[in-house]
Amino acid sequence: MITEKQKNSQDLPDDYDILPTTAPDHDRTIYLFGDVEEDNIMGAISGILSFIKRDKTKPIEIIINTYGGSVHEMFGLYDVITYAKSIGVPIYTLGLGKVMSAGILLLCSGTKGRRVVGAHTRLMFHGGSQGCEGTVQDMQNEAKEAKQLEDLANNRVFENSKMTKKQIESICNANISNTYINPEQAIKYGLVDQILGKEKNVPKPKRKYTRR
Repeated sequence: MITEKQKNSQDLPDDYDILPTTAPDHDRTIYLFGDVEEDNIMGAISGILSFIKRDKTKPIEIIINTYGGSVHEMFGLYDVITYAKSIGVPIYTLGLGKVMSAGILLLCSGTKGRRVVGAHTRLMFHGGSQGCEGTVQDMQNEAKEAKQLEDLANNRVFENSKMTKKQIESICNANISNTYINPEQAIKYGLVDQILGKEKNVPKPKRKYTRR
């Protein structure tokens, strides 16, 4: 889903801004809610490229809430995010609710310092999975391809975080069940930089009452 102020179908007040500290320009916001699959990713990619075409200086915000999905679609969006950053377009990412599997790489691929996660968001790692039919050779080829894609994804997470390759490989081992982490752990691993509402650059409001 792509949101622009002039195309917003919801009647929101003019001063509405869910992310006043992380998204200074909420007219350039993309919502990736649901599975990482062709339709969702097509909308996200077309939105990013459209925003870039209109203005190569303003940030683009991507809000993520997903169980994960296709590794191919994940890499398609990841490549566009990487391209945007390479030409100087800041990409702000925000994880809300759940960021699982393929969603983790997309979350941590944002511009460093501008990757935010909700205080109650859960992140989940797991190894790649596949299902295939055909000859023994076909299944062997598919298994080889799946392993290569998993290694590639792990390397990209390594490049965009503080995690060691050993940590990533142990967490994403296909023989281990799903591994969940909380926002504080996500910051420790360098997957995100801040927790929503606890941004370092946000001044604390003055108390208007006296605690008794």
